[in-house]
Amino acid sequence: MSDYFKFLFFAAGSFSLPSPFRDPGKVPVPGTPKTGYLRRDSNPALLKTAGIYRPVSQISGTMMDEIPRKVLGFLVRPLETFRAFKEEDVQQVVRYFLVILTADALLTALVSLFTSGGWGPLWRVLRIHHPVLVFFLVLVGGLFLVPLLSLWLHLWVRIVGGMQDFSRTLKAVMYGATPGLLFGWLPVIGILFYFWAMVLVIFGIHELQEIEGDRAAFAVVVAAITPLIALILAAAWFLAASAAAVPVA
Repeated sequence: MSDYFKFLFFAAGSFSLPSPFRDPGKVPVPGTPKTGYLRRDSNPALLKTAGIYRPVSQISGTMMDEIPRKVLGFLVRPLETFRAFKEEDVQQVVRYFLVILTADALLTALVSLFTSGGWGPLWRVLRIHHPVLVFFLVLVGGLFLVPLLSLWLHLWVRIVGGMQDFSRTLKAVMYGATPGLLFGWLPVIGILFYFWAMVLVIFGIHELQEIEGDRAAFAVVVAAITPLIALILAAAWFLAASAAAVPVA
């Protein structure tokens, strides 16, 4: 639970908190800005970006320079990228997540002007069409639902044998959500990118929690399906109760 409150703390002040103090176990990376460090015992995966080979964990510099490199890494080399950022500070993860979540909220709000939202059926059911309201619903919903769903997933990760702390699960979910947040707002096909995000979360749990792939897949699928089944059953019960309450002529 302490990691959950750390997430809320960082979400509130992630753009103003100072950088962590330098760890004596870290050394400057040649050819990178002074903020780029590698642990002496690290063995980062290599990522080929625009013909340039460089360790993924050397990504540094400004946040706007860092995020596109991370996005590319998680989209094209997810296993290597998860491995490289296994020890990354939670603050950096939250910064990344906030930026792509805000982008998702903006794009979903814009699309809602023309197609009743990137998640069209959801907005029609809820009768939400105002783009400002859509923006804040996506933003606030992501900030609260993602850590809660991460806690739920972490329970299943522990059941299947994962022994790492909650922050590793949170990283897997936040980084794994990349394709869903970047492209999930697209009408009709957006749902496909959420399935892609689920696959990335499986990769993340496999790498960060250090468990077998089949165990990671089981934990993620069960954690995703059980709330959905509960919602379907609740909706069916509500509809049945409503039909029973209608007097028969």
